[in-house]
Amino acid sequence: MVFLRVATVAHALLLLAATGSGQDFSYPDFSNMAGLTVNANAGQAGPVLRLTPSANNQKGSCFYDVPTQVSAGFTCTFTFQIDLPTGGGADGMAFVIHNAALGLNAIGDSGSGLGYALNSNLAIENSLVVEFDTWNSGLGDPGDNHVSIHTRGISPNQYSEDFSIGNAPVAATMSDGNVHTAIVAYDGFIIEVFVDNLVTPLISVPWDFTTGGTYLTGKAVGGLQLMNGGTAYVGFSAATGGAAETHDVLSWDWSGGDGPVGTSYCSPANLNSSGLSAMISGWGRTVVVANSLSLTASAMPINEFGYFLCSQTQWFKPGAGGSNGNLCLGGKIGRFSKQLQSSGSAGTFTINVDLNALPVWRNQSVLPGETWYFQAWFADGTSSNFTDGLSVLFQ
Repeated sequence: MVFLRVATVAHALLLLAATGSGQDFSYPDFSNMAGLTVNANAGQAGPVLRLTPSANNQKGSCFYDVPTQVSAGFTCTFTFQIDLPTGGGADGMAFVIHNAALGLNAIGDSGSGLGYALNSNLAIENSLVVEFDTWNSGLGDPGDNHVSIHTRGISPNQYSEDFSIGNAPVAATMSDGNVHTAIVAYDGFIIEVFVDNLVTPLISVPWDFTTGGTYLTGKAVGGLQLMNGGTAYVGFSAATGGAAETHDVLSWDWSGGDGPVGTSYCSPANLNSSGLSAMISGWGRTVVVANSLSLTASAMPINEFGYFLCSQTQWFKPGAGGSNGNLCLGGKIGRFSKQLQSSGSAGTFTINVDLNALPVWRNQSVLPGETWYFQAWFADGTSSNFTDGLSVLFQ
């Protein structure tokens, strides 16, 4: 599975206030539409994003204004509600990733085109979409209540299941007027889709934004041409046809893939008995609610014990406590002494940090907007030493 923390993180992400870094953002609701572009019949309806009203032959799309990193991995979590059916209700909605020529104004056709695909002369090219389809239009649909991942590489997208790399029926009726939760998760290798059951994916298929993937028919399809840095526009589309329903998005959260975290300071550290300057590095995400941060200390002498330190104050004290190194933290200092580590044969150790319980007084929680400083202390022969420091600004 792409990640096992979906069930806990997905709910926590809904609490994050609307922000926009191009990497992580959140809309707990849509009472504030800042940072979004809507097209055709899409717009704000009270606190929700309404992609289409319940009227015939409608279409709408909405995209986050900042091109967003997709190739390195992401977690997209949203809640949606499909209601007020007429004529049996149709057609459904889609989550869309694209780098089309129309940019933020990209939109496909109405009806089975779901606002992204070609039905007459409109389609979003250079795209990958996840359909939440509520109408069986034939052409291989596995029913009138299914999820499917569609792409034609850089060509205009299509709604026929000949262009699906994975599909599955959904147990609950998505157009039942209830609120449903969906997650689209990608780790750089596998794309997974969850609906309501946030533990077991409905779809889990290989995908690479550069080289592409394989259709259900067995034919290969190429990847997308993304913008610099592996970015693309992300958002939603929906459509109605001869039958209709409302397509509402109630909340939307985006968390980018894990990567290097923090800025080094107090560098280089004093040499230790290995002849090297020990270093600290971070990996994960700076979004607090993701609670994804690991710290690594490296270039230490082998088979020595040590632990990490943290503080909200940067400082510099040479030879603290008789050490051969420099303490780069001040104020109240937390010690991860319960996570005592050995540098082993590689002269390195790593811990996962619980941002809800840093070992300062009474297990302090990290809050968005705070900067925290980290360092590692380690035994060094008959004395001790320190790594350099790491500064992390959390969101």
